[in-house]
Amino acid sequence: MPDIGHRASQIRSANQANGKTNFAEALAQLFEDPTINDISTLTQLASRLENILAASADGFNNGMSHFSGIFADWTDGTGASRRGDTGFKPCFQDFPIWPGSSMQVSHFMTAVDMGFRPHKLLHYVAFYSSLLPASPEMLDDPAPTGYPPPWPPHDPSLPLKPSWWSADEEICVQFIIAHERVPDSGEYGQEGTLRNKICTLFNVVTQDDENIFRNAYNGLGAGPIHDADKATANLGPLTTGTGKGNSRQDLLLSLFGFKFGTMIRKGELSQLAEAGLWVRGNLESS
Repeated sequence: MPDIGHRASQIRSANQANGKTNFAEALAQLFEDPTINDISTLTQLASRLENILAASADGFNNGMSHFSGIFADWTDGTGASRRGDTGFKPCFQDFPIWPGSSMQVSHFMTAVDMGFRPHKLLHYVAFYSSLLPASPEMLDDPAPTGYPPPWPPHDPSLPLKPSWWSADEEICVQFIIAHERVPDSGEYGQEGTLRNKICTLFNVVTQDDENIFRNAYNGLGAGPIHDADKATANLGPLTTGTGKGNSRQDLLLSLFGFKFGTMIRKGELSQLAEAGLWVRGNLESS
C-alpha cells in the first residue's frame, strides 16, 4: 500500500486542471482513499487523521499547525498569485482579502487538530507560559489580568460546567479567536516567531467572545451537514483584526475544522467515507 506522501501528491495532481486545483475535493479524497497505509489502532477515520496530521505537522508550534510536509505545496501560483482556496465555498475563501497567503487546507487542518487533540494545545500553552517573564515589557504590551492561565485543577478533558467546553477545548477556542486578531508573522499564515506566539497568548478573549463562538458551534448541530450561512451569522458579533491574514473567512473555517476534529475524537464520524462526504458537503463549492 502506498504511503500518504505519495498518494497526497497524486491526489492533488489529479484534481488540478488549467493551473487550478480543487483543494476541497483533494482533501476529501485524501481522507477517503482506501489504498493509504494507516498504522494506528484507533477507528478507521481517527487513524487516517493521525496519519495526515503527522505527515503535515510544522517543525515549530509543537507540530500544532499543518503547513508543511504533504501540504507544503498545496497552493497554485507564486507570490501574490499564490492561492490555496480554490474549490472551497466562497465563505471560506480569503484570497480576495489576503492575496498570496491563502492556504485553506492547512488552516482547516490546524483547527481539526485542535478539535481532535485539544490536550496537545493545552500542554503547548502551559509550556510557553512557563517561559514568559513575570511582566512582558519586552513586548511593550501589558499582560492581561490572571495571565498566565492556571493549570486546570481537575481533569482538563472534563467540561468546566454543564454544556460547556472542557479546559483543553476552551484553550483551543481562545486560540482560534485570538489568532484572527493577531497578524500572521510567518510566511503564508504560519506563526513562525516567538513574538507572534506570545501576542496570541496575550490577546484577551472575553467570556462574551467565547459565548458567541459557543453559540455558533452549537448552531452547527449534529450534522453531518452544517449550515455555513447560519454559522456566519452566529459568528457576526465576534470581532476580528485587520492585520495580515486576519479574516472572517478563516474564523468560519476554524469553527468548521474544530467541529470536524471534535466529531472524529468523539466517534461521531468513524469511517473514511464519512469524512469524504463531510468535507464535500460542508467545504466544497458546488
